[in-house]
Amino acid sequence: MNVFIVESPGKVKHIQGYLDALFGQGAFAVVATVGHFCGLPKMDGQAFSDVVNTTTWQEHWAVHKPDVVARLKARIDQADRVILATDADREGEAIAWHLTRMFRLDPRRVLRVRCTEITKAGLKAALANPVPLDERLVAAQRARQVLDYEFGMELSRPLWRFGCRSAGRVQSAAVRMIVDREHAIRSFRVQGFTTIEAAYDGGLKAQLHVSAPAPIAGELVRNVSENAGDSESNDHGNDDDGTVGGGDIADDGEKALDAGGYRLLRLADPAVTASLARHLKEHKHTVSTVSERPSTRRPPPPFTTSQLLSTASTALKMAAKKTTALAQELFEKGLVTYIRTDSTTLSEEAIEDIRAALKEKAPNFLPAVPQTYSNKAHAQGAHEAIRPTKMSQPPEALASLSKDERALYDLIWQRTLVCQAADAQLVSTVVTISVEGLSGYALIARGMVIKSVGFMGLLPKTVSNKDSPIPATERGQRLRLVDLKERAGQTKPPSRFTEARLTTHLERLGIGRPATYSAVMTSIVEREYVVCDPKVRELSPTKLGELSDKLLRGSFDLLTRSDFTASIEKNFDRIAEGRLARETFLTTFDTGLRKMLALASHKLASFAQANPDLDRDAVVRDTKPCGKCGAPRNLVVGRLGRMARCSAEACGHVEVVEAKEHAKSPCHKDSAHGPMARLSTRRDGRVVPFFKCLTCSYTTSSETPPPPCPLCRAPTVQRQGPQGAFWGCCRFRSDGCKGVAPEPQKAQPRKRQNRREKTG
Repeated sequence: MNVFIVESPGKVKHIQGYLDALFGQGAFAVVATVGHFCGLPKMDGQAFSDVVNTTTWQEHWAVHKPDVVARLKARIDQADRVILATDADREGEAIAWHLTRMFRLDPRRVLRVRCTEITKAGLKAALANPVPLDERLVAAQRARQVLDYEFGMELSRPLWRFGCRSAGRVQSAAVRMIVDREHAIRSFRVQGFTTIEAAYDGGLKAQLHVSAPAPIAGELVRNVSENAGDSESNDHGNDDDGTVGGGDIADDGEKALDAGGYRLLRLADPAVTASLARHLKEHKHTVSTVSERPSTRRPPPPFTTSQLLSTASTALKMAAKKTTALAQELFEKGLVTYIRTDSTTLSEEAIEDIRAALKEKAPNFLPAVPQTYSNKAHAQGAHEAIRPTKMSQPPEALASLSKDERALYDLIWQRTLVCQAADAQLVSTVVTISVEGLSGYALIARGMVIKSVGFMGLLPKTVSNKDSPIPATERGQRLRLVDLKERAGQTKPPSRFTEARLTTHLERLGIGRPATYSAVMTSIVEREYVVCDPKVRELSPTKLGELSDKLLRGSFDLLTRSDFTASIEKNFDRIAEGRLARETFLTTFDTGLRKMLALASHKLASFAQANPDLDRDAVVRDTKPCGKCGAPRNLVVGRLGRMARCSAEACGHVEVVEAKEHAKSPCHKDSAHGPMARLSTRRDGRVVPFFKCLTCSYTTSSETPPPPCPLCRAPTVQRQGPQGAFWGCCRFRSDGCKGVAPEPQKAQPRKRQNRREKTG
């Protein structure tokens, strides 16, 4: 018997079925490591040097899943051959390396295979082409794990003093971006401006532009350039529009600049606006140039992880965590290829399959030569792009999908089909109109005509891909002015990041990797550094997030800068390529960090002295006595906010003076008490929220009032029993009440009646 080891338990059933069909039942036993089963120990007061030897950079590993290890050992001891089929990335390579070391596997009976798709053909090809264990990928993963462990351990501890949860290499850089964007929004000053638009006989419309290199009198200084940057461009290009093919093609006409280098004139001075408008009305208008520029628009590449998260966020309104979970389900069911990738390349077999589907569905859009895409400079390119394993999936396989899984699968399928369609052929037209006696100014009209629709014919109708032609004009032609309009506008502040924008922004800067984007989005929200508006899905920092960023920026500014974080990612790539030694890299980082920590201790001590209301170690005597015994009380910073604790040991009464910003709901047990704080704890590796009254310490897992006890009418709390969860009386421990309330009934959706039902 052979043992076939994978990472995810969700893959076991599908792979076992395929292997049984290929080689017969009993030939293979598929087992899962359930991710990393061992690694660096959890932070529990130990020093970093207790975990990692900073001279040799050897780690002290801890087994995190002993039950998994016992199950793996039992299978491996009985196996003739061990096939290591963990994921084909750094993390998967490291898991395979841990398996060989922990179980002292004989290299002669070990095969390392890499499966990028869970299909019969994919498994058969992987088994026929085993590869050696890549020690360089293992070194890169170990370097990443040790550096992130040291970063989190050494930088989190100073923050705990001020109530912050933790620091992280990518996490803190992401929070810094969100905080910077929020500060830019707060400091933004809205300015009004006016643009001038002329309408001519025949339907031609043009806007007034200027060619002076410096701002002219009366011009809006903040909007000097048409490409003013992120400060007022509302992140153009940062967010996918939610379609499989990209945005509106009308933008291409705006990007087509004429030879004169003009910019749109935005005027802030009404007197200058009136003077220019008067001149335009009184003088002759002549066409000075007419230029046509043919252009080609290529279809969008197939999905990478970041683009899938971004597009699913805008098109399907899915959070990054949900998209990742659904995509993993599709992968484990054998419907799509590996979902953690930064590559846009496709295999030859995949391209043939896509072109066959395109020929059947839309033969007019099939190009003579397949489309190819190049990866970005910092991409690892270890896998193909995300695509369906087959463009023609069995109907029964798709019928078993949930509504959300099917929506995500259709999004991937449509994007994959479009990526191999023909280019769109466009013609951009720019007409420059000069005005008599007005040097350095021009009225410019831009238009777009689609000569060949290409891939855009496969896009949803919601995407505007219409022609915007310009009426026929000739150079030297005199134009008759029909109307002149002054259009008012105002500058807009930069928009907040959504999960989609932030994911795309991180990828553009080279921060993080495909496997980390979803985890980063989840962690910054769970640590209460960032809140996500459920309606517009925008991310904004909390007070705790701004405090964390302020402390890190003041003491460890370099470590949370985006350029530094991106350079760390590049060094991991260099280690994976064998161009940098792991030990050299970690020694350099450790030396710099130790110097920063020495300087930071003085800065943080000064900050604590200046802000005792934020310092958990500070004890301030309160002016009010204890409400229970009358003794003096001290003000301290606690988990629930600003606390007043009685100084008498016999009393020990604690009151919340200033609750955290998330403490809102009234106490379920006694509504006369103060609000309940939303807290969280970790259980089985998961973050579990709960709610606690700030006055009587009543806790519950439900934010809404629970059902009352049928015996004493006291509130109930959700507890776990042999038969599962149940709602038991909160007085069980104090008064022995054993009342159990029925499960709360969820509100049923209102049934819509048709007219025939109403009249009947």
